[in-house]
Amino acid sequence: MYRTTTRLLVAACAALLLLPAPPAVAAPAACGPGPVELVGGGDTTLVAGREHVQGYLLRRRLGGGETCVLPGATVHLLARTTGSSTATVVRTGTTDDDGRVQFRVRPPYTVVLTGRSAAQEGFPAVDSAPAVLRVATRLTVNRRAVTGCRVQVTGSTYPAKPGNGVNVESTDEQGRGTWLGSTSVAADGTFARTVNLPCGSTSRIYTTIPQTARNDYGSSDFALRIAATTRTCGAAKTGTGEAAALTHVFEPFNTTVAVGGSWWGERVVANRTDRTIVLDTYSTDLHQLLRRGSTVRIGSNGTSDAIVVERRELAPGAELRERIALVAGNCDAEVPAGYVALASSPGPAFPAGTALVGQAVLATSKGVSVSQRVALTVS
Repeated sequence: MYRTTTRLLVAACAALLLLPAPPAVAAPAACGPGPVELVGGGDTTLVAGREHVQGYLLRRRLGGGETCVLPGATVHLLARTTGSSTATVVRTGTTDDDGRVQFRVRPPYTVVLTGRSAAQEGFPAVDSAPAVLRVATRLTVNRRAVTGCRVQVTGSTYPAKPGNGVNVESTDEQGRGTWLGSTSVAADGTFARTVNLPCGSTSRIYTTIPQTARNDYGSSDFALRIAATTRTCGAAKTGTGEAAALTHVFEPFNTTVAVGGSWWGERVVANRTDRTIVLDTYSTDLHQLLRRGSTVRIGSNGTSDAIVVERRELAPGAELRERIALVAGNCDAEVPAGYVALASSPGPAFPAGTALVGQAVLATSKGVSVSQRVALTVS
């Protein structure tokens, strides 16, 4: 029932192909010594009404980059609203052959999610670290010209926020903002206000609502932009230098994501050579999203754009583990005037049905280390 995975870095000459994962190797009955963990996605923010995929991996860490996973285990997803100490089971699933289980949720309010596995032989029951899903109030806005140069602004909130104030604002072509007033939300979640604008004004009107007891700050500007076409942004990086000798594995907690979401996982970099490899500087660099079966990059993002100046000595058998997240967004982020577009800033979200692969990259003073490719899907 237990399964051990040992992945080797794919040679650069085979980088053009999406190679199947190596077959799992049965572990001893006890699955070896090591801590048992249920690891999953971290804190994130979404707008009320959107779907989120929370994934978990049930594993035992064996050291040296080795992991033993448990398929067929029962995992419960518990949720509690902020301010409450009571969590309830909202989903139940079973880990797949890779020890992974994924849950789809659509919370209307900010919640704290925790995974809890049932005890199995050799694997005690274990809880994951809590993850906070900060859910913003969803706002819609419409405008209609009325008498003179006045404009009627209407919209709604989800969830309904009766009695709460909604701010009406505008932005002109130069990016200058103007507060136009506020209005209260009715019992059914709708609101309306008539505002004055200069005659012929093409200023964009948007609405905002402050944070409430159960929802984050909301804005009508939080509308999800979906990529109309798939853009490319260069070729995938390949392993180079001494760093290429490191074994680099990307362990995703979820391989499926909702539109506008993120894949969460962990990079595991292990030194399985017989010599110590010193990394004087390194960075998370760009985690890559690629077209399946090719080296064409269609997305690049990461946890940081900064180089970390930190001496790391990886002795034989040593490992380096880091959390990473891949945003399901295309290349070429659009940023407001006055903001810097970082290399890891994702562009519009991939539409449902997009099939691609993800790869973790670690740039170091001793070259570049890249992980294996993992098939990913937006659905």
